[in-house]
Amino acid sequence: LAAVSVGADVDDIRAEWSDRYGPPPPPAEALLEVARLRVECVRLGIRSVSVQRGTARLSGLRLPESKKLRLRRLVPGALAKDGDEVVVPVRGNGVSVPGVLVELLGELMPAADGTPVGSPAP
Repeated sequence: LAAVSVGADVDDIRAEWSDRYGPPPPPAEALLEVARLRVECVRLGIRSVSVQRGTARLSGLRLPESKKLRLRRLVPGALAKDGDEVVVPVRGNGVSVPGVLVELLGELMPAADGTPVGSPAP
């Protein structure tokens, strides 16, 4: 799982686990979500992700002005700081921080081929 490089690899691992052991329990699903976030970070050149007190900080993501505006529309309260840091509020009961970030990154910076990013294969 640590060596995956594309979202399809995460989907393959999930399918293999399901085939061998049945539906993955919540901790395994959380691990798969973290792997999916890692794939997105590698794709976009994000060097680090930290989450503290309901706020995620992504370092290494440079956004053009148009993407900064889109970010603020997608997530009120989010901001792209000068340089390459993006700050995103991720609050809520039962919120999957990796899942929220994967969805946001896919909306903000879609894959070049137009395929949905971060969502599991059907």
